[in-house]
Amino acid sequence: MKKRYLIAALVVAAVLVLPKIISMQVAKSVTNYAAQVNQVQGYMAEVTEFNEGWFSSKGKIKLTVDMAKLAPDMDLTQEQQKPELILSFNSYHGPIFFSESFGLGLAKWSLIYSGETLRQKLVWDAARPFYQVLVEHSLFGGTELQDSVAAFIAQKSDGTREITFTGYVGEGDDSTGTFKYKGTSDAFKASAETGVFDVTDLALVMEVDGDIVKAMNGELLDSLLGFMIGDITFAKVGQDKPEFSIENFNIFVSSKLDDEEAFATMNQEIHIGNVEAQGYSAKSLNLELEINQISVPFLKAYQEFARNMSSFSEVEIQQKSLEFLRTNALDLLQGNPEINITDLSAKLPEGELKAHSKNKLVGIDAVPAAPADPKFWLDHTVSDTNIVIDKALAIKMAVFYMTNQFAQNPQTVGMSKEDIAAIVEQQAPMFIEQLQVQGLMVDKGDKYESNLIVKDGQVLLNGTAMPLPY
Repeated sequence: MKKRYLIAALVVAAVLVLPKIISMQVAKSVTNYAAQVNQVQGYMAEVTEFNEGWFSSKGKIKLTVDMAKLAPDMDLTQEQQKPELILSFNSYHGPIFFSESFGLGLAKWSLIYSGETLRQKLVWDAARPFYQVLVEHSLFGGTELQDSVAAFIAQKSDGTREITFTGYVGEGDDSTGTFKYKGTSDAFKASAETGVFDVTDLALVMEVDGDIVKAMNGELLDSLLGFMIGDITFAKVGQDKPEFSIENFNIFVSSKLDDEEAFATMNQEIHIGNVEAQGYSAKSLNLELEINQISVPFLKAYQEFARNMSSFSEVEIQQKSLEFLRTNALDLLQGNPEINITDLSAKLPEGELKAHSKNKLVGIDAVPAAPADPKFWLDHTVSDTNIVIDKALAIKMAVFYMTNQFAQNPQTVGMSKEDIAAIVEQQAPMFIEQLQVQGLMVDKGDKYESNLIVKDGQVLLNGTAMPLPY
């Protein structure tokens, strides 16, 4: 019986004492988070109010955004240069949450931006804040996150809508040891006198193998960031068919460190399902870029250099950039860095274009005394570039290029579009034939191909050695 009472007493003590211990940790965490935000370029956070309670705490954070550092080229008014946001936070301390909803956990907190000043221009549900994020830490170490932006409309003075946004909802957790997040929004529409701009099915995905705050601060971690849009259209007023449309627009950026964390690999992918503009269409547009063997010490040095760049004048930027390269370039070059285009492709009505390019610097032990010496760089370059294009598409591209040349030529600037089109149509095949005579491309039946190889200080274009400028 006494043992049963002892266990009950311990449980009650835990329920009563643990919240106070957790509240002290929450206070420390809020201060630490603010300090970490202050290390992120262009952001300053200050805890202006903190009321610590036994079972819950609340307070306010002032977030200042330094637009001069984030967007130094933007022409901003004095008021726009450092906007301030007041964020309210509430935390509930476990193991039992005595909040709006009963639950178990280590801690639960919310961060809210009411956005009241925005109501002068935007209209949204009066019962909710403009933005809020909810975070819950479980008793076993996992963390779950939910955030949202209110659906809103922006109206003109006459009451007609200029902007309609259906809202944004995101969810994330680190239950697997990797922070995974996905946010979605159904639609964004902007109307103007010229037409209507529509974006639908937006999604943001993120994976970070490590501390998300450290990743935001620029620390190199294994990560993936993706941004996807279902459809983008612009329709002029009075037109049934869009002026242009883009379907399935996807961007992915990822980074990965090697086991020793000495080198990083970075990838960027852009994929577009379909594009239509002015009666012309293209499908399956792809660009995949891969950067390998990038020195981590070089990247860290560059990040530190970039953080201070906004405080330099234009002349100082040039001087300090040269100093930076003299000090750090060898770290980059000794790692045999690569930059590869693994896929450049598109399908057009006239045919397909496919290309890839692999490029690597090798065997560099010292920075050359004359950095502009072409022989040095050719001797240390290994490169293989290949382009294959259907013949009908090659003719189409030649027509496009020559039409632009005629339009800019003072001798033909007064000619009609019809006359230029007739001349270009006649001369485009001869232009392609001349490229073959010069050895720039090779006839492969229904396609043209071009291959450029650089190795051992030699340059081969379609198997023929090219004369070098030294």
